[in-house]
Order: sequence, then structure tokens, then C-alpha cells
Amino acid sequence: MKSSIFQGRIAAALLLVAGTVAAGTASAGTASADEELAFERTEERSRCAHYTVTRQPFFGQTHLHTQYSADAATISTRNTPRDAYRFARGEKVGLAPFYDTRLIRTSDDEPPVGGVSAHPYCLPPDRCQYTASRSIQMPEGRALDFAAVTDHSEFLGETNICYFEGGKPCDSQAAESVCSVDQTCSPNTGTCVPYGYDSPFCVTTRQAVNRLTNGLAAAIFVGAWQQWNPQNPPYGFCTSSTPNGEDSCARQAENVWQQIIAAAEEAYDRTDRCEFTSFIGYEYTSMPQLLQCSKSFGPCLADDDCKGGPTDRCLAPGQCSAPAGKLCFVDQAGACDTGGECIANGGGNNLHRNIIFRNANVPAAPISYFNVPTGCGAGEACRDYAGPENAVEDRGKYSTASGVSLGSPTVMLEALEGVCNPDDGCEFLSIPHNSNLSGGAMFLTPETPRDARVRAEHERLVEIFQIKGDSECRYSAQHPDAWQPGANVPDELCDFEDMRFATLAAGILVDPDARSVPASGYVRNALKHGLRYQKDSEAGVNPFKLGFVGSLDNHNGTPTATEVDYSKHGAHGTVSFGADGQMQNPSNFLGLETNGGGVSVVWAEENSRDSIFAAMQRRETYATSGTRPVVRFFGGFDLPETMCQRGDFAQQGYDLGVPMGGTLAVDARSSQSRRRTSAAGPRFAVSALMDLGWVGHPGTTLQRIQIIKGWVDADGEVREQVYDVAGSSEIAPVDLATCAPAPPESGGAASLCEVWQDPDFDPDLHAFYYARVLENPSCRWNQYYCLDRGVDCGKRPELGEDVVGYNAYDYEQCCSGEVPKAVQQRAWTSPIWYEPASDEGSR
Repeated sequence: MKSSIFQGRIAAALLLVAGTVAAGTASAGTASADEELAFERTEERSRCAHYTVTRQPFFGQTHLHTQYSADAATISTRNTPRDAYRFARGEKVGLAPFYDTRLIRTSDDEPPVGGVSAHPYCLPPDRCQYTASRSIQMPEGRALDFAAVTDHSEFLGETNICYFEGGKPCDSQAAESVCSVDQTCSPNTGTCVPYGYDSPFCVTTRQAVNRLTNGLAAAIFVGAWQQWNPQNPPYGFCTSSTPNGEDSCARQAENVWQQIIAAAEEAYDRTDRCEFTSFIGYEYTSMPQLLQCSKSFGPCLADDDCKGGPTDRCLAPGQCSAPAGKLCFVDQAGACDTGGECIANGGGNNLHRNIIFRNANVPAAPISYFNVPTGCGAGEACRDYAGPENAVEDRGKYSTASGVSLGSPTVMLEALEGVCNPDDGCEFLSIPHNSNLSGGAMFLTPETPRDARVRAEHERLVEIFQIKGDSECRYSAQHPDAWQPGANVPDELCDFEDMRFATLAAGILVDPDARSVPASGYVRNALKHGLRYQKDSEAGVNPFKLGFVGSLDNHNGTPTATEVDYSKHGAHGTVSFGADGQMQNPSNFLGLETNGGGVSVVWAEENSRDSIFAAMQRRETYATSGTRPVVRFFGGFDLPETMCQRGDFAQQGYDLGVPMGGTLAVDARSSQSRRRTSAAGPRFAVSALMDLGWVGHPGTTLQRIQIIKGWVDADGEVREQVYDVAGSSEIAPVDLATCAPAPPESGGAASLCEVWQDPDFDPDLHAFYYARVLENPSCRWNQYYCLDRGVDCGKRPELGEDVVGYNAYDYEQCCSGEVPKAVQQRAWTSPIWYEPASDEGSR
């Protein structure tokens, strides 16, 4: 009986797919080869055979690290971008630890090409120098449609220098070198290596990894990040070890960048099958050490809390940067105001961005935090590029004097404009991630119209979810006054994968609920303040008009993982492996609080770079917390109430409204539409199809759909409201003993669809709306971990004792109740913005 009911639900779900995804194609027709494309084609390639006018959902990743990232290399990752793309397409790859299993050891391995290590390994039963101890492969049918490898631009050259492998044999005493111009003969290895390989710094980092003291190796690199005026590490080997004082690190960074480009080009399917799309990208990893103006219990929230004075080292004394509180830079002495008005927030502020390029026309080298600091740095070393001419000047100014705030990416984005110009065929998007760990600095109010315009142009998306937590919203019932007014609005579903950290290196907060976590680190608050800025500022643009993507930040070189996979493999190398490793450590930054990561979904005509990039530009994207429901969201003044029943859901949405990421601007409508809008407002249509899962792992039914509204009221205050629009608030519980999803008859739906109208609509107020789709509960990865080890919470082993596969440590982590055993997976659509008739803001 259960089986037949479930099959009926699946049949209904498939009908929904036909109605919402493909029915538009039937009515509009699949585009013919000579029909005009809906987007600009900027590259030579075949047209996709499967081109859909009403667009298709493509699932992918926009954030992933491989061996070429310094922090991945220090945890023994050996997967390169080529391996990552193989995994994304469904192939098997290996994971650390790696062992030397050769029966006969030789030195005849092929040398790397182009001066860049290949980092080869093999999978059992093969034997080689680096045999993987574990392997991972996505379930059948779960291969990705697209992916971007985003290795850190910082230390790109240093990583290749220090962890170089497999060089050409040579004699360091020979009169003439057989090594390339970028290399020298190492007397220690007898092979050609990049200049600097034998430096004390590189030797120390390699020894740390070999001794499995990975944290030390990472710390050596990370220390250079947490500065306002970062420089390439002053370890000497970049220039002093080369014959002519040339910058070996910069040269090697160019070599690695060319390998990243080549790997993406090789993986990209340019045939008309369009089976996989790869994007060239990198991560700009800004992580300055910031201080905050503070009251006794947390960040200041109003001017009265920041008293300024001659000892106040915060910029713009006496003023708090809305909406999070005044920020200060750390001076050379690392000191702050002796009166206690400024406090250290405990670690580097995460101001990271993933830079995604449209096509293969990319800069010769990435822009890094070392080249162009956030804001422009501080004090005498402030470097303001101030325009596309990309001229570097030491202006002796603070960031605010340069026209951007301390946390602003504007100077970096302008530097990128200087080397990536659309007139030359180069385009890029900048995607902020982990604003929850930015210490409140990611979305500070722009200082000038210039700052607002540049951010609005290039930062159209935000990574709302990843392994290091949820950045949608945060709510604390225990501390209703902890955040500024309008920021701590009751929403119990904000309590989802929250981390007890305010910054990347903060350690656990004394009070994890809210008081030390700035509200401006969360996307929903940024969306609200973007509305207010657009309404009130002279710029007339919304600097935080952000669509949503979800992703990983995985450092294993494996772009995506299920909860089951994450429980076995983690995401951060050898230290993630084993019951006594960091995965099960509740006090470790990368421990129990992390999760399996999210997925980015775009609605595009075809699976090609141009089509997907155009979708990201117009924000027709949504994020998931790791599962793969199919979600559509439209808004319009003329959408019919019967959209869900008509069978041409998508066609009606495009013809009579705008999709997720769009703007409903009353100025663009007729006077009749204006009158209708004034009376009732637009309608919003949302549909969702459950993730069906894979063989042996059925998906979880949908619980409900909510629409979240944010607006600026008549008094200029920001507000928000959550509406349940489809489904039920009743929960269908998961069986934690087996992790089997609840049967369909116990509640939930295979599909949900609703047309909704805002009962509190005011035509004169700026607003945004986005949909949140909730599944019924399923097992969180840590519960899969505990079941895999057979942990019985009724049988506690003594310290040092193993009980059929688990020990006392496993027992404590699995049975303490500190971390939830179940999780309610979800999806978030990009917002739809409403602009009043009198507004001439951004479109």
C-alpha cells in the first residue's frame, strides 16, 4: 500500500515537471537552429540540441578548492581542477590519506608540464607512490550540469613552489642546467624545481604536512591573510632565490592559472550534447583583522555607543557604520582603544568573493587580496586603484577617504574592470560567501554613490548557504534586543545550520545565541538595507540587490556531496578522517557544526557558458542546502490565479510577469495596471517538485512553501514578514534509527504549487519577496556517521574501549544531543523586487 501511494505521488510529481518545466517548451516550441538566441553568444561552440525557450534547471557548484589552494595543499589534497571536473561529471576520484604502495620504486615518473605539479595518484587495486586510501563518486544520475573551480588567488604561486612534485632529473653541480627558465636543480631532490622550493619556509610547510601537523602548515600561510595591508609573504624566496631577482611566486602563479584555464577548457562540452559546462574562476580571499566599537555585551548599534575621542582608532570617530556597528582596522601594534570602546572580534573577517568569468577570455592573472586589499588597505599603505586605468598610488589615505568603506570590494572590482573589459569580450561576476562569518563587515552601507554603483554592477549574487553555515537569517528569542531594531524578527526557521562563530578564526563565542554575532552578516538584513539605501541615497541604486546561490567551499576537490558522503569523507582532507578527527569535534571550527554544503541552480535555455552566465547576471537562480528540488517563482501584476492548474505555468510566468531575480517596476506598466496595483498588488506564483533521490536512497517529501517579504515602511524603517503559502506546518518525522524518510501517507507532498497575493501590500513602499521551500526532516550527516559506526546510545564504552566499531569518543558525540540528528533541508529562490511608481532605481 505504501509503495503504490508513493508511486502515485511520484507520478503527480512528474506531471508537475511536465507542466512547469517542459510544457512551456511544448507551447513555445524548442528553438530551431536558425532561431535567434535569447542571450548573446560570446564564444565559438555548437548550439545545444536541447534548447528550451522557457528555460531548464541546471544544477551545479560555484565554489570549490583543489590542490592548487594553499589550505587544501596543507591537508594533503591531491585532486587538481582536472580531477574535480571528472568528479562533477560522475567519475570516481580518490581522497587522502595517500600511501606509497609501490612494489618497486623508480624515479621514471613523467615530469609535470609547464612547471606545474600534476599531483598524480592511483586508486586501489593499483599500486603507486600516492595510492588513495578512500574514493568517492556521486550516485548514478547525480552528476552536475556545471561547475567552477575557485582556488585561492592568494599563494597560488607559493603553493606550487612549496608542494612541487615530479620534476625532471638533473645534476645541481652540472655546468649547464637542463631545467626550464622558471626552475633550478635542487641539490636535495636531484630534480628540477621552481625557485624557492628549498627555502626554509617551503621546507617547514612540507615537514608539517608529512608529520600530519597540518594546522601548523596552514597557519604559516593564513597569518599573512589577517592584515589590512597584506603583502606577499616576506619569506624571501619569491625574489632572492631567482638569478635576476625576478618574482618567482608571481611567475608560478601565472603558470598555475594557465593550468586552471586549461582544465576548464578540457572539461567544457562544446558539442551539441552540452553535457557539462565548466567556468573559469578563482576566489579572492580577503580576511583582514577588524575591531568593532562595542558596548559591554556586543557590537554597538547607534551613534551614542561610539564616543570617539583622541584615543579612538576607529575610522570616522563618533559614527557607527549602519547597520552593524563601527569597524576599525588593526594598526601595526595590534592595539585598540584603551578605554574599551573597541574590542577585537577574535579573528579574520571573512570578506571572500568567488570570481566567475563568462568565457575563456580572462585576465592574464587573478587579482588577489595581496595585490588589491579590501577597501584599499588602511593608513599610509592605502592603495586606491580608483578606476579602470588600474594605476597604483600610495595616497596616504584611509579607506573611507578613498570613497569606499573598510569592508568594501569596490577597489578590487575596479581593478578587475581594468583587466576584464566587456568591450574586449571579458565579463565577470563577484559572489560574496559566508557573510555569516564576516563579523558584520560584508554588507556595510556604501560610503559613496561610486561604491554603491560598482557593487550593484558586479555583485548580483550571494552564496547564501555552504558547509560553513547558513547566511540567510538569524533569530534569537533569548536576546530580543541584541541586534538593532528590525534585525531580530521572530522566525524560528532561521535556526538552521547556524555557526557559533562571528569570524573565520574567532573560536567559539561565549554566547552563541546572538549577542556577539552582528546582524549585518546575514543576507535578509542586507536585502532590507539595500532597499532603504536605494530609496534614500543620491545614487538611486540598490547595492545589495542579490540573487541566491548555494555551494560547498569544499577543499577535497570534489564538487558536491550528499549527507551520506559527508559523513564518510568530510570536506577538508586527512584531518576529517577518523572518529577522533575534527569532524566530530564540537569545539573545532570545521567540526560538527559544518554540513554537507549546498547546490546552485540556474534557469537557463541551454547548458552553455553564455546561457548560464546570463541567467546568473539576471539572478534567475536559487540555492539549496544540498538536495535537488525543482523550484520556480514568478511575480506579476497580471498573473492568473489559475496558473497552477493550466499546465503552462512557465509560459504564463514569462509572458505576464518576471521570474526570480526580476524587478516589478510600476513605471513600466500602463495606467490601468497602476490602478490595479494600487488596489491589490502583484501576484506571486511558486511551484516546487521534491528531489526524487537516487537508487536505494529515496528523496524526502516537501513540507511547505513560505514567502518572505522585506520592505521599508513609511517612516523609513526596515521590516520583514514570513507567510506560509502552501503545504502544512505539520512535520512528517524521519526514522532516526534507519534514516528512512517518512512514508508519503504520514504527511508531505511530492509537489506544491500556489498563487499568492500579499495581504499587506502598500504600492508606495519598496519591497522584495522570495520563496523558501522546506522539505520534511531527514537525517543530518552526523546521524549517518553514528549509524555507520553502530553507536548504541544505551551502551556506553569506557575510555579506551571499543564496542563493535565505536568508542567512548564516538558515544559522546553521537549521544550528547549537542548537535541535531535531523535536518530540514530547504531551497531559497532569488528575490523579486517591487519598486513604486515614483522610483527610478535600478532595474
